[in-house]
Amino acid sequence: MKKIILMVISSSLVFAISVKVNTQSSAHVKAHKPVVKKEYHLIHNYRNSLIQLPSHKFYAGGYHFVVQAKIDDYIDEARIYFKDERSPSYNVYAKMNCIQNNCVASLPVSKPSLEVLEYFLVYKSKGKNLYKTSTLKSIKRDMLELPLWQRDHQDKGSKVYTEYAKPPKILLGFPSRLAINVIPRIDVFGVELGLYKLEEINIKDDFLNIDICNQCENLKKDRL
Repeated sequence: MKKIILMVISSSLVFAISVKVNTQSSAHVKAHKPVVKKEYHLIHNYRNSLIQLPSHKFYAGGYHFVVQAKIDDYIDEARIYFKDERSPSYNVYAKMNCIQNNCVASLPVSKPSLEVLEYFLVYKSKGKNLYKTSTLKSIKRDMLELPLWQRDHQDKGSKVYTEYAKPPKILLGFPSRLAINVIPRIDVFGVELGLYKLEEINIKDDFLNIDICNQCENLKKDRL
C-alpha cells in the first residue's frame, strides 16, 4: 500500500489530497459484490394538498369507525394504521377501498375499554412513493344518534392486517376474537415509515429490499 500526495490547483486555492493506492495485483484483490440501489420512499406530512383527511373529535362507540379521504394522486394502495391510545405501538392496519381518488376504510368495533382511538393514513403512489398523514385522535362517546360521517359503511365489516410475521395475540382495546391477517413480506410499509425494525417483527432482511429514509428518524421520536 503506497500513499500518493496529489496537488490540486484551482484559480485561487492550492491544497493537497492524500490518496491511498493499493499496489497489490488484481489477482490478490478480493472481489466485491455490486452495490444494489434500493428503492427510496418519500414521506410527506398530511398538510400536503395531496391528502384530504377530515378529523373527528368524537365518534359513537359500539360501531365501526369510518375513515374517508380524498387523495389527489395515482394510488397503488392506501392503509389506515390504528391503535388504542394506551398501546405503545401500531401493530395492525385496515386497507382502504379506493375508487378513483376517493378512499374509505371501516375499522373494527372496539371494546368499551377503548376511550381514544389513534390513527393515520398511509398510501403508496403508482410512482412507488410513500405518503402519510400526521396522527389523528378521536374520543369515543355514547351517542343517541350516529354522526353523519359514521353512518355509511357500517354493514361492510372490516378486515385487519398485520406486518408482523405472527399476529399479535392481544390487541389492546379490541375483541380477542378479532381475525388478523398476515400480509406478504413485500408490503411492509411500517419498516419504511420507521414504526419498527425488521427484527422487531421477526422478518429476515433477506426478504426485503427497502431503504429507510432519513426523514423517518424524526417520526420515530413520537412514534408517529
